[in-house]
Amino acid sequence: MARRGPKKQTFEERKAAGKVLDAEEIVKPMPGLSKIARAEWKRVAPTLHKLGLLTDIDRTALAGYCESFAMWIDCHKILQKEGYTVTVHQKNRKGEEVGTYYQQRPEVKIADMALSKIRDFCNDFGMNPTSRGKMTLPGENENSKVVDMLD
Repeated sequence: MARRGPKKQTFEERKAAGKVLDAEEIVKPMPGLSKIARAEWKRVAPTLHKLGLLTDIDRTALAGYCESFAMWIDCHKILQKEGYTVTVHQKNRKGEEVGTYYQQRPEVKIADMALSKIRDFCNDFGMNPTSRGKMTLPGENENSKVVDMLD
């Protein structure tokens, strides 16, 4: 029975057709990243690519890491300036103040969620000591660890 659809292209055919990014394009920041995310991309992408941990299909995941990092930084700046709580004034139906209480700022929860995402992406890309120690580089033997390459 004949196979449906177009014939699968080899890596060389896809590269010749411009469907595969070369090394220079892989480490180039994706469009649409915020200023902080772009700076973080420029900091980590070259190292990840050098280690073989960043390919053209990994760029979206790295963009997610960078934007989560930017969100965490933005929230951290607000929290440093404004504090971690906000005063809420309770009023009755007549609009008279009847009490006040303190409530956690929304940025605390947003920063916490962003940090959780950062942690997940760091595990995926070998960007913390624990995950780095468990990784083997693409194309290397079992004894070649990422930790050894960074020393």
